[in-house]
Amino acid sequence: MRNEITTNVLHKVCGWMAPWILILSATFLFQASAFASNQISGVLSLPGGDVAPAGGISVTVGYIDSLNETGTSVFEIPAGTSSTNYSITVPTNPPGDWRMYYLCDGCGVYVRKGYYSSTGTTWDIDAATWLADGMDHTGIDLNLLPAYEISGTLFLPNADLAPAGGIWLDVQTWDTSGGAGSFGDNLAFFAEGTNSTSYSAMVPQVAEANWIVGYVCWDCGSYVNNGFYAAAGTTWDPGISTLVAGDSDHTDIDLTLLPGVQVTGLLSYPPGYLSPPGGSSILVTFEEQGGAHADASFSFDIGEGESSTAYSLTVPRSATSQWLISYECLAEAGCNGFVQTGYYATNDTTWKQSAATPLSGTQDHAGIDLTLLTQMFDDVSRYHIFYHEIGAIAFAGITSGCGDNNYCPDDIVSRAQMAVFLEKGMQGSSFVPPPAGGTLFDDVGVDYWAAAWIEQLVTDGITSGCDANNYCPENSVTRAQMAIFLLRAKYGSAYAPPPASGTIFSDVPLTHWAASWIEALAGEGITTGCGEGNYCPDESVSRGQMAVFIQRTFNLPLPDNI
Repeated sequence: MRNEITTNVLHKVCGWMAPWILILSATFLFQASAFASNQISGVLSLPGGDVAPAGGISVTVGYIDSLNETGTSVFEIPAGTSSTNYSITVPTNPPGDWRMYYLCDGCGVYVRKGYYSSTGTTWDIDAATWLADGMDHTGIDLNLLPAYEISGTLFLPNADLAPAGGIWLDVQTWDTSGGAGSFGDNLAFFAEGTNSTSYSAMVPQVAEANWIVGYVCWDCGSYVNNGFYAAAGTTWDPGISTLVAGDSDHTDIDLTLLPGVQVTGLLSYPPGYLSPPGGSSILVTFEEQGGAHADASFSFDIGEGESSTAYSLTVPRSATSQWLISYECLAEAGCNGFVQTGYYATNDTTWKQSAATPLSGTQDHAGIDLTLLTQMFDDVSRYHIFYHEIGAIAFAGITSGCGDNNYCPDDIVSRAQMAVFLEKGMQGSSFVPPPAGGTLFDDVGVDYWAAAWIEQLVTDGITSGCDANNYCPENSVTRAQMAIFLLRAKYGSAYAPPPASGTIFSDVPLTHWAASWIEALAGEGITTGCGEGNYCPDESVSRGQMAVFIQRTFNLPLPDNI
């Protein structure tokens, strides 16, 4: 208000100068706001009565806002003391409040990084206490966290020696109990011409923790980028690693870099597609054919406006393993309209893992190209409730949609369409029924588009029509009727369901004409009803629901993460 009053007075006194004064005033206010700040202060201390050794301990204190923008200052805990005061200046009006942390590299027996919490310093950033922006804060004490040490030796395999420039890597730890998170930045270095080097990793003193210990190597040449400690020898698969208990220090947790073979190729959008603004990050994954455990994924970027990028993976060298290579496209913008996962196959990328071409683990492989697969139907996004089931019947050849690359999932299924769905489900996608005679039903002439399919459905004993002389091909199919059609299609025309109990669905009592069929369908796991304990027997079946019924009835494979 004071600024507004001052401006009005100046306008009356100075006349023509007022606009310039306004500009200067606004500029001053903006600069003053930009440089406004607050103080956050507290005590930085060592735990358990520890005192700093000769030379003291240098600790970085930092702040981080909700957009991960940070600032830091360095403070010294003097030799022979256990604490020091700190005060750090933070700007006002950042995009969010603040979290405070300490960072102590080379601090030996302490966890490298800890965050302020009102209940005590924590290693877990998600448990940190947010400090409100726009005000000073005192008493924000940070205590270095005591740690256990996991240490050992890193080796190169087969008496290999590190090349010119050496090899940098990071030893990381992951707690499988869920209680202590993961920790990295334990850097180790193979000097040129050496075969081994020592490492040390500090982890929080969490007794219930069970640690996976592994190396991560960014530029390892012919060695696999990740390897995990196992008593029987380093493994690429964390699922079979040996866990290290979190209740004490551990030595001799040795790791050997895994020899590998190179897999290279081109990661591409299909013809006519380009990466959207901001580009796309797409994972390329290797997994062992028939393996029971994990896979390993690495991210590659296709730049904005580009159609492809080269990729290179190092997979474990093995005379007994074969490797499957796939892409995984998860980014919102760059992956819309594309199948989530596709596998390398000799002829083309495929959605089906069983159709993938395995690669030998004994040699390098070039030209292992992956092309993103376009989504099956334009009107069935990857977030559609029936996306996977619609994909299953499409990939099985049971449907090609409703036209114009659409599936029309919300349209109601007609009795004519149902005949085609069921016959292809029973006979296979290549089945073609014999020509229609056009004499079975008054309303299905020989020229009707689905006449042959409808007459085949009668021949198979699945239907006898909607009355004595008609099939009613354009009528919808109710959920009660569908129960009968599906079970006859699965088990044959002679199938009879067991007696109903009348207790499965609230809206299907024992006296309902199709109760036994509906309850049998539920017993088969083909339906769980329409929600809230009901089956909705008189509702019409949509094309989306039909996809679910067909996929479950004929046990069609769901595409792997399409």
